[in-house]
Amino acid sequence: MHCRAVTMEFAEYCELVALCDSNPGRLRFSQEQVAQITGLQVVGYGAEDFDRMLSEQRPDGVIVTTKDR
Repeated sequence: MHCRAVTMEFAEYCELVALCDSNPGRLRFSQEQVAQITGLQVVGYGAEDFDRMLSEQRPDGVIVTTKDR
């Protein structure tokens, strides 16, 4: 949901520079979704590499999502 919003609805205002997830399968799935939507390959990081992601990608903002329960 968030990847689609950032890469489509709000693409004029923001750019998805990386994805980070504790679940490797979900991370790959999200990367594939972004590639299908945009044609771009977005770099992915495991949760343990969150700090490395921040230092390498230097995003202006971060969207943190959690389970709906």
